[in-house]
Amino acid sequence: MNQQSSIACDSAKQNNGFVSRQCHTHDSPSWKHPVFDLTSTKSSEIPSVWQFQKGVEESVKFLPNNDKLFLDLEPNKYKLIQETEHSDPSICPKKISNATRSKKKANDSDFNLLDRRRQKQIAVYSDPPDENEVFDAFLLLFGPKSTEEVTTIREILQKEIRYEQSEAKASKKKSIKIDKNQIGKGSVILCSLLVSCSETVFTNNWLAAIELMKEIREWSSPTGDSIQRLAYYFIDGLEARLAGTGSEIYGKLVSKQPKLTDILKACQLYLASCPFERSLFYIANQTIYNIAKDATRVHIITYGVIYGYQWPSFFEHLSDWKRTPPKIRMTVIEEPEPGFRPNKRVEAIGQRLTFFAKRFNVPFEYQGIASKWENVQREDLYIGKDEKVIVCCLVNSSMLPDETTAICSPRDYFLKTVRKIKPHAFIHRIWNASYNTPFFLTRFRLALSHYSCVFDMLDSTLPRNTERVLIETNLFIPNAINSIACEWLERVYRPETYKQWQARHLRAGLEPVPVDSLIMENIKYFVRECYHKNIFIDEDDRWVVMGWKGVILRAMSIWKPNVT
Repeated sequence: MNQQSSIACDSAKQNNGFVSRQCHTHDSPSWKHPVFDLTSTKSSEIPSVWQFQKGVEESVKFLPNNDKLFLDLEPNKYKLIQETEHSDPSICPKKISNATRSKKKANDSDFNLLDRRRQKQIAVYSDPPDENEVFDAFLLLFGPKSTEEVTTIREILQKEIRYEQSEAKASKKKSIKIDKNQIGKGSVILCSLLVSCSETVFTNNWLAAIELMKEIREWSSPTGDSIQRLAYYFIDGLEARLAGTGSEIYGKLVSKQPKLTDILKACQLYLASCPFERSLFYIANQTIYNIAKDATRVHIITYGVIYGYQWPSFFEHLSDWKRTPPKIRMTVIEEPEPGFRPNKRVEAIGQRLTFFAKRFNVPFEYQGIASKWENVQREDLYIGKDEKVIVCCLVNSSMLPDETTAICSPRDYFLKTVRKIKPHAFIHRIWNASYNTPFFLTRFRLALSHYSCVFDMLDSTLPRNTERVLIETNLFIPNAINSIACEWLERVYRPETYKQWQARHLRAGLEPVPVDSLIMENIKYFVRECYHKNIFIDEDDRWVVMGWKGVILRAMSIWKPNVT
């Protein structure tokens, strides 16, 4: 045997090939080191035979070990049970002998991964009970019984603003004297720098744009005055446009979810400082009350609802009626959520509204539709013959695409669908703005003018604290950055003026209905007595308009189908 081995080694050395690696003694197992008979095998076939043997050896490594899986053969129990070093006696009913145990090898990680997958539990997402209670109390702030709470919050805000102003005056007296000609010019300088920076970004002049951005960042601040705050956010939009990451930045801002308690506190402060939401919701609710007085069934179709701010106070008011309230059937149409649960939002809204309806003993029926507004047909709403139908669109109509993105405007198609429904009233609220132009420089200047007015209102009615930052970053900044940094289909926020919406309503076959005079008198008195003197509310061409220092920021109107 040894002589044959030495002969094989000598002959392998003479061939000057890779077969010299295969020299071995016959004492080793043949399945580990194959032997080639060089006298009977051709030199061209030796590599293929050797590769085949190596392939078999490598494939064995991927086969499961039989001693790792065994079968529990107790009666009526046929389960594969995995043995691990730290097995739980409750999982494995039979004690396994040490003979079946073996050391872990490289492929044991596959079984550990499988074990972790089996032990996964269903993730349940729900707000803590205390946060839900806070949220429920917040939803009732839109009702008439919450006036005292809002007044208390507003008085606290005014005290904080006066304290900040006194501190600012004291710090100026102690600081070094500043040239009087430079005081008050900071806002003008920042606005001019922003406009110049937008021009350099539009022409792709990177060097000039970067220099202007550095200068603007030195002047801006997220905790400064209104123009400093606005410049701080607008420069982020210009930087995202220059880098081509506008849609990514907007997606992160929209998907960012602060704590629920922070959002609720920010919204409470916004309601106490600005009457737009409460006033227009009050007008909408009072209009629905007047229609539902003599009805037994009322079908409310609402396009966009977010958290359902308006409706808890509506149920609360219905519970105060002397007679039994009519049955309320509500259909909520909301954009589908991304991911595997497109109905997640409409389902959560339905559960919350059902809770409030039961709380105030109001007969209630809910239907949620997760779809784009323009895709919903009249047949999808299941309107009954004995129902009084009211259509509401109080949020997000500026998100609908217009003529610049589609040949058939989804906005016009949406209004024509409302006309086909033939409601007793169509209540439409909009964000009034004029910066929905396809030309970037014009759009940027109009957006700068619009948000300068908004931030000036916030600066006059809110202290400069962290809650105000939450209001700015959640309610206003995402839409502003989307209008600045995005183009074409990525620009999803497209606001229009109430005059433009007026023309769309008339083309769709709708006619305006005047708001009840008593409702207008009440809401004008409420705004005049409880809020800042520069906030106004008025009527124009049967639209209720609200704004700050003569600039219209919100508008609402009531419509009905034109019979002719």
